[in-house]
Amino acid sequence: MLRTKASALCVATLLFLGTGTAFGQCSWSTKVVLTQTTSDQPGLAAYTVSGTNKIVLAYVGTDSNRTLNVMTFTNGTSWGSQTPLKGWQSSYGVALGGANFVGGCAYLIMAWPNRSNNVLYAADSADSYHWSGPVSLQDVISSTPAIDAYLGDIAYRIKSTNLIAKMATGCSLAYVQSTYNFFDEISGCPFPNVCTTTSSGSPAVSIDSVVRAIAMGVNQPIYAQIADGSIFQVGTSSSTYSGYGITGACVGANQYLAWRGGSGNINLWSSSTGTKVCSDTSNSAPTITSFNGALYVAWRSSNNTINIASIPPF
Repeated sequence: MLRTKASALCVATLLFLGTGTAFGQCSWSTKVVLTQTTSDQPGLAAYTVSGTNKIVLAYVGTDSNRTLNVMTFTNGTSWGSQTPLKGWQSSYGVALGGANFVGGCAYLIMAWPNRSNNVLYAADSADSYHWSGPVSLQDVISSTPAIDAYLGDIAYRIKSTNLIAKMATGCSLAYVQSTYNFFDEISGCPFPNVCTTTSSGSPAVSIDSVVRAIAMGVNQPIYAQIADGSIFQVGTSSSTYSGYGITGACVGANQYLAWRGGSGNINLWSSSTGTKVCSDTSNSAPTITSFNGALYVAWRSSNNTINIASIPPF
């Protein structure tokens, strides 16, 4: 299927590749601590349906079955009630991506490793309340997958080889097109020590039309590649290395990455100003998305509660 990206999405040019670090507390515009708790990395995605902008949270519960749940809001601070997806269980976290295509195709893609066998599963929804599937995508994976926020493509680490693959989903899971090696797109994996790893840590992949970022293992450097093929390291000290996975978002011409640093602090990177190390800490990888011109970050706190905060583009 031919997919055309809406004009409101990120432009395919980075204005400046900043790698400086600004230490200190992030200046959150809003911050909400939900009563709900999670046992791993949450998923966060913004999308538009019937002319209304929405943001959706997906998370793995702290119940013994590790049940998936979703919640939705439209105003940025007031969340609706949680919807448990009974029988859908994850062995790690959950990834969520929203996509809007010219022609009225608006949907959400959710992906996770099935709790019983670590097989990659996915589902899609047009309204965040009714989900199709789940569909088995067959590969056995070893961490939380990543989803392109705009095309819905799924990236993941294959457990048997530690290689990263990417699956093109098309307009919805009904149009799954192909699976191919993610590193085929970056000329034989030029990133140091990231094609394979013996570490038990999760890989970190952010995929969109502009930035791809990857870190294999715990407390490893983050390397990113942009559309013109340029490769650079994000952050230069161990405090800004990736402790778990990475997620990405964009606002206008700027690209953003979020990850848990080696000391547990949330790190936010901007393509124009570099890295902020927040005072907030996360027990798993955080997730980031853009919503109504702002950045929203969700993470699992030390007591497993879900924190969601917004920050202006920087």
